[in-house]
Amino acid sequence: MWNYYCPEFDVEYYYIRKELSSSTSALADPKDIEREKINEKLKKAKDKVIEKSSETMRKWAQEKPYYKRNKELSVDEQTVFDVMILRNCSSKYLETLKLSTYKKESDFVKYVKNNQADRNQWYRAFIANNLSSNDVMFYPYMQKCQNILFAEQYPDDYTELGKQLATSFDKKQKKLNERLKELENDNTEEA
Repeated sequence: MWNYYCPEFDVEYYYIRKELSSSTSALADPKDIEREKINEKLKKAKDKVIEKSSETMRKWAQEKPYYKRNKELSVDEQTVFDVMILRNCSSKYLETLKLSTYKKESDFVKYVKNNQADRNQWYRAFIANNLSSNDVMFYPYMQKCQNILFAEQYPDDYTELGKQLATSFDKKQKKLNERLKELENDNTEEA
């Protein structure tokens, strides 16, 4: 009925010995393949050294009494502290600095060393990120920090918020107290 031309495929199979195959090309020079394997092993060895080093120093941070030192922070300690502050700022803020906690090429240490004049801005971004976190709802000391900061930095907004919340609370309190009185009157009438 329908006369469509149907192509026919002639499939041929080629086999390559496993020792000659590589992830980048099927027919590569054995020396190239060996170089690739050696470079891969070198990369793995380097990654292992970095991993072991980090693991050891992580344990040191837990076990050594570093926190007991009572001197001013050294320049290196201040750099480390600033990197930790920046690392815990919001992703949105870090994007403005062209940094990311998720991209390995983001060099926080280099940024901190080259932009010391912006330290107070990082600290404020860190504070804002922490005070905007959902867990603030569970920690009264963090709520106190919100009150301290926003009463100082935005007194008009803070005062207005206080008035709005007080008005709302007063209405609700009045309504609930009236209901409590009704319940008390019902109980005394029944007795």
